[in-house]
Amino acid sequence: MKSNTAFLRILIFVLLALCSILSPLFSASTDTPLATFQQANQLYEKGDYTRALELYQSLARDRQANAALYYNLGNAYYRLQQPGRALVNFERALRLAPRDADIRQNLAFVRQAVKEPVPSFADQVISGVNGLISLNGLTLLCSFFYVLLIAGIVTYLFRRSQWLLAANICLLLVALLFGGWLLLKVDQEAATRWAIVVAGPAEVRNGPGSENSIGFTLPEGRKIVVLGEKDDWIAIGLKAEGLKGWVEKKYIEEI
Repeated sequence: MKSNTAFLRILIFVLLALCSILSPLFSASTDTPLATFQQANQLYEKGDYTRALELYQSLARDRQANAALYYNLGNAYYRLQQPGRALVNFERALRLAPRDADIRQNLAFVRQAVKEPVPSFADQVISGVNGLISLNGLTLLCSFFYVLLIAGIVTYLFRRSQWLLAANICLLLVALLFGGWLLLKVDQEAATRWAIVVAGPAEVRNGPGSENSIGFTLPEGRKIVVLGEKDDWIAIGLKAEGLKGWVEKKYIEEI
């Protein structure tokens, strides 16, 4: 009888110990990225944009970023009268979901609000073409065509025929076309460092240092190209105007 009582006590002790160990895991399981995202959305809908922004930012810091998160970050920043940072996040969202109508609409709206210069016709065409598919999607598509081309060439080496030759020529042309498109998109999104002025007016100087004279100023929301950096200064360029200069890091944020 005593042995049974002792065993029961030990069993209860073990169960209580397990509960104390596992309870934090179960309580933390509700604090998932999805739950945090939904909580932030609820705060945004209630008009608490500051707290919503804090939660969105925490998800971005934890590398939970996706098109929806960047889109909501952009909306929250705009509600908090920070159009520059709103543009940064709308641009990031557009890269991940280039065909999303809501992202495009809000991006165009904020661009118009900050009076961003209208891009040239060529830039509009390039932007429209690049907006058909994301960089990852285009990379996969190019890989598919090149694998198909290699398979076609190997097949032709073992079984020569006119229709296989014609098919391989067509595949080669398609692969070259998509390869060129991929290079263009990489140059626009990956190779070129784009940034947005997030605090304006930003003083653009003729050299990296406050002792240099001011060449011109840029308003918040202006899109620029990052050319280099030195200490706390960034070399920037304006593609349309052909202007260059140096600006402090605090004034800009890279897309």
